[in-house]
Formats: sequence, structure tokens, C-alpha cells
Amino acid sequence: MVAELEKNTTAMFSRLVEVIADLRSGKFDDPEAQTSTVLGHLATTGAAYDDVAEKAKRFKSYQELFGVVVSNYSDVEQAAKELTVHRNKWGQLHEFEVALDSWMSAACRELDPQAVQAKVDELVKANYKMLKSRKDDAVVTRLKRELDEFKQKMPLIAEVSNPALEQRHWAQIFAVLGQPFDPETPFCVKDLIG
Repeated sequence: MVAELEKNTTAMFSRLVEVIADLRSGKFDDPEAQTSTVLGHLATTGAAYDDVAEKAKRFKSYQELFGVVVSNYSDVEQAAKELTVHRNKWGQLHEFEVALDSWMSAACRELDPQAVQAKVDELVKANYKMLKSRKDDAVVTRLKRELDEFKQKMPLIAEVSNPALEQRHWAQIFAVLGQPFDPETPFCVKDLIG
């Protein structure tokens, strides 16, 4: 029984080394990577880590139960920290990208500028905290850059979502933009700045 435990523990530590190598491979630090692709890789790596963590917990209790020397499981905790950092930064970037697409493609009259501002403020605050601890992280910097670019569009969102804008105002706006205006066709911010 002890020999089987030792064999399984060794296999678990080998898998942990693979998970850590994957976390440190650089694929989660590429600011040019597609968010959805990275999140897919993170899900796979996270599932592998979860399997390792569950086994580590179980094997540690077995080692204590059998009175054998308990292995050092600190690398399991370190992998958890690294995985959490990657999940947080890519999760925040994904959250912003989804919200941005929603805001830019929603009908102008349906936009709620206070809700948009509140979400942007929440993301900026979370990004600021992450930048303090990971100032050299290119992915975190990418999110900051994208948030800063979007904040420049906030006055436009506030104006185009103004319920006081009537059809004659929209006709004038579209005339300035050199685009045809059809009051029956919904339009979005993306159409205006396109």
C-alpha cells in the first residue's frame, strides 16, 4: 500500500511539473494573444491543476495516516497562485472585451452611460490593483491601454444615449458624418465612429 502511494505521489509530482512548466511557458503572458484562445488554454491547464491539487490533498492525508514522511506540497500552492494570476488578468481582459462589444453594438438609445461608467470604473480599479503588483505584465498593461482608449469615448456614449436627442438631431449628426439617416433603422456607437 505504501509503495503504491509512493508511486502515485511521484506520478502526481511529475504532472505538477508539467502544469508549472505550462504556466511559465509564456503563452499566458503574450499581450497579442487572442483572449478566447488563452482562456481555452487556461481552462485546460486549470483542469490539470485541479486534478493535481485534489490528488496532492488526498496523498498528503494518506501519508499522514500511514505515518510516512509527508512530501513537500508547496509547489502545489505556488502553481495555484500562478494560475490565479493568469486567470485574473485574462478574465478581466475578457470581461472588458465582452462589455466593450456590447456597448459599441447596442442601439444608442438603449445605452445607460451611468452603468457603462460604473463598469469601466470597476475594471479600472481592478486593473490598477493588478498593475501595482504586476507592473511589468504586458497583458495587464494591454488592459490598461484599452481601458484608457475607451475612456476617451465615454463623453460620446453619454451624448448619443441622451434621450433628449430627437430625430432632427440625429439627421443633423448623420449629415455631418456623411451617412444616410433612417429613423426606423437602429444604429449604434460603432456606426457613428466606424
